[in-house]
Amino acid sequence: SIDFQRRIAEVQTVAPKIGGGFASLTSEAAEFAKQFNIPLAQATEGLYQTISDQFSGMSERANVMSAAMKLAKVGVMDFQDATTLLTGTLNAFGMTSEQADSVAAKFFTTIKLGHVRGKELADTLGQVIPIASELGVSLDEVNAAMVAMTIGGLDAHKSVTGLRGAMTAFLKPSEDMKKVVRELGFTSAEQLVHAKGFQGALQAVADASDNMASGIAKSFRNVRALTAELRLTGTGARQVEEAMKAMETSTPDMLD
Repeated sequence: SIDFQRRIAEVQTVAPKIGGGFASLTSEAAEFAKQFNIPLAQATEGLYQTISDQFSGMSERANVMSAAMKLAKVGVMDFQDATTLLTGTLNAFGMTSEQADSVAAKFFTTIKLGHVRGKELADTLGQVIPIASELGVSLDEVNAAMVAMTIGGLDAHKSVTGLRGAMTAFLKPSEDMKKVVRELGFTSAEQLVHAKGFQGALQAVADASDNMASGIAKSFRNVRALTAELRLTGTGARQVEEAMKAMETSTPDMLD
């Protein structure tokens, strides 16, 4: 009881603007714990995280926490990890809490199709999602790439590092990359990604180099980025395509 009260007091420190009093926050955490049959400590931690990530309305918190709990159960991961994964993704892509269920369903599809666990996604995706959003790479593309990379033999951390390197190569292109982009008829690497999508841009660069690793390496000078480029344009290209189709058909109903 004392520990629970201490946790509620901690929530109050990040919630001065939402009008949540001690009694109302206590009731909210208790109701959520009862609804999903989880310890009060987990429910309170979820409350703290959602408010910290600027989901201040009660309905917003309910949407995110409900989606996080479903993802935690079907993805066999901690509720806190699921909450962090969802709130970080929603904020990075400028999504609303109403989209939390849909995002959770896509992550569950990634877990099912890829060689990756929910906790691994929570621990690593934060390193690449902000860059993806900046470049115009969709969440579906990130997830599909993670599926192809992980079933291709790379762990989650190395997959994310490779994807981040490949995206950075488009955001800060080398002179060789700029040359290839101009030959493809685009004024910038970002324009290439916007026009063809992330996978399409990777394939275009590979085709421009006659799919020769030595030529591709001139555009992707970072070895980790090169690993992602070669994996996603080789045998992994078909797996990305299949994963993209699965992402498009992922619905919140699958979490039930």
